[in-house]
Amino acid sequence: MSGDIKLQVRQLVWEVQNTLSTSKDPSEVSQALLRLSILLPHNKTSKSQDFSDSKLSEARKEFCQHHYVTFLEFFISKLSVDWLGRLGEDRRRELLDRFFLDGVHQDAFIVLASAVQKSSPSYKQDKCVSLLEQFLTQNKLTSMFWEQCNTIATGHMIQTNQSENRRQPRVHNALWEELVTILATFPDRMANKLQQRNSPAFYPEQYFQSLALSMWTTLEKVHGAIKASNDCSMAFLQLLLGKLCIQGQAGPVFRVLLPRLTRQTHQDFVWQRVSCLLLTGVQDRCVESLVSHLVTQVSWYGVLSRLLGDGVLRNQKLKYILTHKCLFIRHYEQNLVVQNIMGYLAETPTRRPLLIQTLLRLLEVWSDSSAIKHTSYDQHAYLSKAILAGLAHLNSREKQENKQDLIRRLLEGVQHHIDSPVIKIRRLGMIVAESVTKTVDPDGQKLKFEYEEDEETSRLLSLLTPPSDPGDELEVEMETEEVLMKKTSLPQREDTTKTSSGLQEGKMTSPQSKEGSDSELDSDDDLEPYDMPEDVKKSKVKQPVYIRDCLDGLISNEDADRMEACLSVCEQLVRRQLDNLEEVCVELVKILLHLQNNFAIPEFTRLRRSSMLATTVFCPLQVSQYLTTEFYAPNYTIMQRLDMLEVLVGAAQELSQPIKQKKDTRPEPLVQLLPTPDEQTREPQHWRDVVQRRIEKNTRRFAKVAVLLS
Repeated sequence: MSGDIKLQVRQLVWEVQNTLSTSKDPSEVSQALLRLSILLPHNKTSKSQDFSDSKLSEARKEFCQHHYVTFLEFFISKLSVDWLGRLGEDRRRELLDRFFLDGVHQDAFIVLASAVQKSSPSYKQDKCVSLLEQFLTQNKLTSMFWEQCNTIATGHMIQTNQSENRRQPRVHNALWEELVTILATFPDRMANKLQQRNSPAFYPEQYFQSLALSMWTTLEKVHGAIKASNDCSMAFLQLLLGKLCIQGQAGPVFRVLLPRLTRQTHQDFVWQRVSCLLLTGVQDRCVESLVSHLVTQVSWYGVLSRLLGDGVLRNQKLKYILTHKCLFIRHYEQNLVVQNIMGYLAETPTRRPLLIQTLLRLLEVWSDSSAIKHTSYDQHAYLSKAILAGLAHLNSREKQENKQDLIRRLLEGVQHHIDSPVIKIRRLGMIVAESVTKTVDPDGQKLKFEYEEDEETSRLLSLLTPPSDPGDELEVEMETEEVLMKKTSLPQREDTTKTSSGLQEGKMTSPQSKEGSDSELDSDDDLEPYDMPEDVKKSKVKQPVYIRDCLDGLISNEDADRMEACLSVCEQLVRRQLDNLEEVCVELVKILLHLQNNFAIPEFTRLRRSSMLATTVFCPLQVSQYLTTEFYAPNYTIMQRLDMLEVLVGAAQELSQPIKQKKDTRPEPLVQLLPTPDEQTREPQHWRDVVQRRIEKNTRRFAKVAVLLS
C-alpha cells in the first residue's frame, strides 16, 4: 500500500473528527460522516470525492485495519442527546448506525460491549445497548462469524512473506480470545451492568439460541464453500463452541445445532466432514464438557458416529475422554451413555480394535478385588453395563480371537464377586459371567446362577441387544423442536432504539391526523395568533433522564433551553437515588455552585439551591466535606459562601427528621439566610427585638404561690 493512500486516509479521519468536535451545523456533520462512510467495508457505494475508483479498495483496507476502532471509540465519546438531536431520527439511523452495523463487525461488537461496561446509565449507554440489540436481531453475528471463517483462508492465499505468516496467527488468536470471551459471557456482563434495565434480547435463553442459530447459518456457508472447493477455516467456530461448552452453555447451543446436524449428516458426506471438524477441533480443555453432553443427548450411536467420524483415532484427548474418563472415572444413570460409547467404537472397522482394547480393560478393572471393595455400587454397576454393551457388538471372528483373554479375566473376577457380602455385587458377578460365556462361546459350556430377577436385572440383560436406529421418530422429534424454537425465537423489531427509556423523542398521532386531506384545506394557518398569557411554554429540548446527561446539559453554556430543562429536573433525578449518584455528587454540587443565571431562567436560585440541597441529603459525607473545605477557600463571592451555609443548614434539618417521610419528594420549605425580594420590601426590624423574641420563646417561667400566715 502506497504512502499517499495512508496519508489521505489519516487526513480524512482527522478532518471528520475535527468537524464532529467543533461543528454545530447538522448538514456539515452529516456531510462529514457521509464522506467517511464510503470507507466502510460493507458500503456498496463505489464513488468517492476523496479517492479515485482504483484506490478506493486500498483506502478501505487502510481505514478498517488502522483507523476503524479508534474512530468508533471517538464516535461513542461524542454520543449525547444534544449532539444527536441535531441530526434527526432518520439521519441517525443512516449515518450513526451504519458505522457500527456495516463496518468491521467483530471490532464494532467489541467496542460496543466495552463501552457499555465502562459507561454509567446515560443516553450513551442506552444507544450502545440498542446497537447491540440490532447485532442480534439483524443477523450481524452470522456475518461476523463468516468473516472469521474467511480471514485465515484468505490470509494464507494472499500472504507470501514468511514473517507475516508467523505473526498473523498470533494477532488473530488475541482478537479471537477477546471476542469469544465476550460472546460466551455476554448475558452475564449485560445483566450485571444493566440490572433492571436489561434487554430481553440479552437473556441467556434467547441470546444463546440466537447465537447458536448464527453458528448454524455460518456452518451452512462453510458447507457450501467446501462443496464449491473454496478454502475456509473453522478455527473460530471451534474456539467459540469449546468456550460455550466449558462455560456450561452446551445445552442451549446443542439444542439448536444437534437436531440440524443429525438430519444433515444422514446421507451427506460433506456435512459429516463439517461436523467432525467442528466437534473434534475444540481445544483440549473443552473436549470433556462437549463429549459429556454428546453421549448423553445423542439418541443413537450411529448418529454419534456420523458427528465425530474417526476423530477418536486422531485426537488423543477425545480418545482419553471416551475410552477412559467416561467409563472408568465417571458414571451415568442412563444406559444410553454406554450404548453410545461402545456402539461408536464398534461402528467402523477402523475403530473396532479400540473397542476390543476398551472391553478387555473394562473386564480387567471389573475383576480386580480392590476395585470391588473400594468403589461404590453405582460405579461398579456402570462398569458392568459397559461390558454388556461392548459384548453386544462383537462379531464371530472377534469372539474367537479374544475368547481366551475374555474368559481368563472373567474367571478371575467372578470368584471375587461371589465372595462379596453385598447381595447386589454378587448378582452383578453372576449376570456378567453368564452373559460373557454365553456370548463368547455360545456352543461351549455355559455358566448358570440362581439370582433374583427384577427391573434392574432386565435393564442389564437388555444391553446385550444393540439399540436400533430410531429413524422416523427422531425426525418427528427434531421437526417438533424446531417449530417450538421458531415460536419462542426473538421477534424482529423495526427500531430497537425506541424500546430504551429516554432514547427517542415520542411522537403521538392525534385522531385529527387520520382525517383526509380536506382538513388541510380548511387550515387556519393564515390567521394571526393571539398572545395568551396563560399558555404554557413548551420546551424545545427533551429533559434528561440520567444524572450524567444532566451534568452535560448544565455545563453547556450556549444552549439556554437545554440548561433550563436540565436544571428543572436535576432535583428529581437526585431524589430518585440512582446507583451512580455517589460517583458524581461532588462534581454536580461544584457545577451548581458556580452556575450563573446568564439566560434569566425563572426560579433559577430556587432550582439551583434545591438541587444542591437534595444532593447533600443523599450524599452527606462527600458533599459536606467538599462544602466545608471550599467555604474557606479564596475566590468565592459572599453569595456563594451563603449558598454553602444554606445548603448545609437545610440538609441538616432534613436529615434530622428521618421518620417524617412524605409522599412528595420535594423538600419542605427551608429557612433562608438570604432575604427574598418580598422580605426586602418589608420594614426592617431591629436586631435587639429579634433576639429578645427568641429568648422569650425559649424561656420557661415558674409562678410562686404566696402562703398567708394567719
